[in-house]
Amino acid sequence: MLSCLALHHLRLRYAEFSKLRFEREEEFYAKATEAVLLQTGTRVEVYSLGEAEELLKVFSEKSGIPAGRLRGLFRHLRGAEAAGHLLRMACLLESRAMGESYLLWQVEAAASRAAGVLGELFSRALAAGRRAESMLSTDLHMEVYRRLGEAAHARRVTLYGAGRTGRELAALLAERGAEVTVAHRCADIARRCAAEVGGRWSTSVAEACRQAELLICATLASHVRLTPEMVGEGCVVADLSPFANVSPEVAEVAEVLGFEELLRRRMQEMRSSVPELEALVSRELEALPEELLRG
Repeated sequence: MLSCLALHHLRLRYAEFSKLRFEREEEFYAKATEAVLLQTGTRVEVYSLGEAEELLKVFSEKSGIPAGRLRGLFRHLRGAEAAGHLLRMACLLESRAMGESYLLWQVEAAASRAAGVLGELFSRALAAGRRAESMLSTDLHMEVYRRLGEAAHARRVTLYGAGRTGRELAALLAERGAEVTVAHRCADIARRCAAEVGGRWSTSVAEACRQAELLICATLASHVRLTPEMVGEGCVVADLSPFANVSPEVAEVAEVLGFEELLRRRMQEMRSSVPELEALVSRELEALPEELLRG
């Protein structure tokens, strides 16, 4: 039967969570068969047709965390529940910030490893996710651009994080001649984001931020990410994080442009789309052939 082992980083200390992530996914696939690994900066999930206990052993060997403890940390979803969870991920309903499409990137990356029954399931989830993404499109980045003033003419722009409005703003600035660097701790996300916006990428986050004339903070963390020592002299910070990821102390060393009103309006618009997205997930789940759920 189709199953999913799912773990969010809030279930344990981040240092321990990091030990469960595979920097080289080939190491996972060398040990696991009939399984697909889906990783983000905050999640580790495996969709499989095999035994969950065998997969827990793989993670135990990787992390040094006993399999018995991992059994209590990972959620174990089966059949339609597992398929529904994947559809919700692809349709952007599982993101803390509604409408953030980086989760769809991760589903797409995982789908490249899927074959057979799992390949069909991921293909259907991707198609549904792309429909959901189109339903949530906005032009918020254009309003932000108009409010940047002189900072819109900066030559060196760093996008810190991969939030959707930040990506769209960075792409617009790149089109208009700016040199854009994407800074993200995860190389896969940085690379994908840089390809989308038309710039370079770096996992040396602090260094990339210090070099910016305009620094777009588009992180989606639950705590402060941008601190004063990460900001260079004369920098302007455009704070597009919905979760107060810019330290108040940054305003002492740089000009900080806030867009709370715009971000709050966007979040309200995204939340109003939840019933429509939930209906999309329900339709897709009902349309899944029984053999995809049985495996």
